[in-house]
Amino acid sequence: MAGGGFSLSVMNNAIHPYFILSLINSKLIFSVLRAESNKFRGGWITCTKQYFANLPIKVISLEAQKPFISFASEIITTKAANLTADTSALEAEIDKLVYALYELTDEEIAIVEGR
Repeated sequence: MAGGGFSLSVMNNAIHPYFILSLINSKLIFSVLRAESNKFRGGWITCTKQYFANLPIKVISLEAQKPFISFASEIITTKAANLTADTSALEAEIDKLVYALYELTDEEIAIVEGR
Protein backbone atom coordinates (compact mmCIF):
# COMPACT_ATOMS: atom_id res chain seq x y z
CA MET A 1 0.00 0.00 0.00
CA ALA A 2 1.31 3.42 -0.96
CA GLY A 3 1.33 6.24 1.52
CA GLY A 4 1.71 9.96 1.55
CA GLY A 5 0.18 12.53 -0.67
CA PHE A 6 -0.03 16.24 -1.23
CA SER A 7 -2.50 18.89 -2.20
CA LEU A 8 -2.43 21.71 -4.67
CA SER A 9 -3.33 25.25 -3.70
CA VAL A 10 -3.82 28.00 -6.22
CA MET A 11 -2.47 31.09 -4.53
CA ASN A 12 -2.79 33.41 -7.54
CA ASN A 13 -6.27 34.98 -7.86
CA ALA A 14 -5.66 35.31 -11.60
CA ILE A 15 -5.70 31.51 -11.96
CA HIS A 16 -8.95 29.62 -11.46
CA PRO A 17 -8.57 26.21 -9.75
CA TYR A 18 -10.75 24.59 -12.47
CA PHE A 19 -8.29 25.86 -15.09
CA ILE A 20 -5.46 24.08 -13.28
CA LEU A 21 -7.69 21.01 -12.88
CA SER A 22 -8.35 21.03 -16.62
CA LEU A 23 -4.67 21.25 -17.45
CA ILE A 24 -3.40 18.55 -15.11
CA ASN A 25 -6.11 16.15 -16.26
CA SER A 26 -5.51 16.81 -19.95
CA LYS A 27 -3.82 14.20 -22.09
CA LEU A 28 -0.94 16.57 -22.86
CA ILE A 29 0.04 17.55 -19.33
CA PHE A 30 -0.54 14.04 -18.02
CA SER A 31 1.73 12.69 -20.78
CA VAL A 32 4.44 15.08 -19.59
CA LEU A 33 3.92 13.86 -16.02
CA ARG A 34 4.06 10.24 -17.19
CA ALA A 35 7.29 10.90 -19.14
CA GLU A 36 9.01 12.61 -16.19
CA SER A 37 7.74 10.48 -13.33
CA ASN A 38 9.04 7.24 -11.84
CA LYS A 39 7.37 4.19 -13.37
CA PHE A 40 6.17 1.11 -11.52
CA ARG A 41 4.92 -2.29 -12.56
CA GLY A 42 1.46 -2.23 -14.02
CA GLY A 43 1.95 1.21 -15.59
CA TRP A 44 1.61 3.15 -12.34
CA ILE A 45 3.54 6.40 -11.98
CA THR A 46 4.63 8.61 -9.12
CA CYS A 47 2.44 11.69 -8.78
CA THR A 48 4.30 13.72 -6.20
CA LYS A 49 4.92 17.42 -5.81
CA GLN A 50 8.44 17.16 -7.23
CA TYR A 51 6.92 16.15 -10.57
CA PHE A 52 3.92 18.47 -10.42
CA ALA A 53 6.18 21.45 -9.65
CA ASN A 54 7.89 21.03 -13.03
CA LEU A 55 4.77 20.73 -15.17
CA PRO A 56 4.60 23.34 -17.94
CA ILE A 57 1.58 25.28 -16.72
CA LYS A 58 0.79 28.27 -18.93
CA VAL A 59 -0.77 31.24 -17.20
CA ILE A 60 -3.44 32.94 -19.29
CA SER A 61 -6.02 35.62 -18.58
CA LEU A 62 -9.14 34.77 -16.59
CA GLU A 63 -11.17 35.50 -19.70
CA ALA A 64 -9.17 32.94 -21.70
CA GLN A 65 -9.61 30.42 -18.86
CA LYS A 66 -13.42 30.52 -19.10
CA PRO A 67 -13.87 27.63 -21.58
CA PHE A 68 -11.62 25.40 -19.45
CA ILE A 69 -13.54 26.37 -16.31
CA SER A 70 -16.87 25.72 -17.99
CA PHE A 71 -15.95 22.22 -19.19
CA ALA A 72 -14.36 21.28 -15.84
CA SER A 73 -17.42 22.54 -13.98
CA GLU A 74 -19.71 20.51 -16.24
CA ILE A 75 -17.64 17.37 -15.67
CA ILE A 76 -17.70 17.86 -11.90
CA THR A 77 -21.46 18.48 -11.88
CA THR A 78 -22.09 15.45 -14.11
CA LYS A 79 -19.91 13.14 -12.01
CA ALA A 80 -21.47 14.42 -8.78
CA ALA A 81 -24.86 13.35 -10.10
CA ASN A 82 -23.62 10.03 -11.49
CA LEU A 83 -20.08 8.74 -10.88
CA THR A 84 -20.33 6.39 -13.85
CA ALA A 85 -21.47 9.09 -16.29
CA ASP A 86 -19.49 9.27 -19.52
CA THR A 87 -17.68 12.62 -19.64
CA SER A 88 -15.24 11.65 -22.38
CA ALA A 89 -16.71 14.16 -24.87
CA LEU A 90 -16.17 16.98 -22.37
CA GLU A 91 -12.66 15.73 -21.62
CA ALA A 92 -11.91 15.69 -25.37
CA GLU A 93 -13.03 19.33 -25.58
CA ILE A 94 -10.59 20.23 -22.81
CA ASP A 95 -7.84 18.36 -24.65
CA LYS A 96 -8.56 20.40 -27.79
CA LEU A 97 -8.31 23.62 -25.78
CA VAL A 98 -5.01 22.47 -24.25
CA TYR A 99 -3.57 21.50 -27.64
CA ALA A 100 -4.45 24.96 -28.96
CA LEU A 101 -3.06 26.68 -25.85
CA TYR A 102 0.28 24.90 -26.25
CA GLU A 103 0.19 25.31 -30.06
CA LEU A 104 0.62 21.60 -30.81
CA THR A 105 0.83 20.44 -34.39
CA ASP A 106 -1.30 17.59 -35.70
CA GLU A 107 1.76 15.35 -35.51
CA GLU A 108 2.39 16.28 -31.88
CA ILE A 109 -1.27 15.68 -31.01
CA ALA A 110 -1.06 12.23 -32.62
CA ILE A 111 1.94 11.39 -30.42
CA VAL A 112 0.18 12.56 -27.25
CA GLU A 113 -2.91 10.55 -28.17
CA GLY A 114 -0.88 7.47 -29.06
CA ARG A 115 -1.91 7.38 -32.70
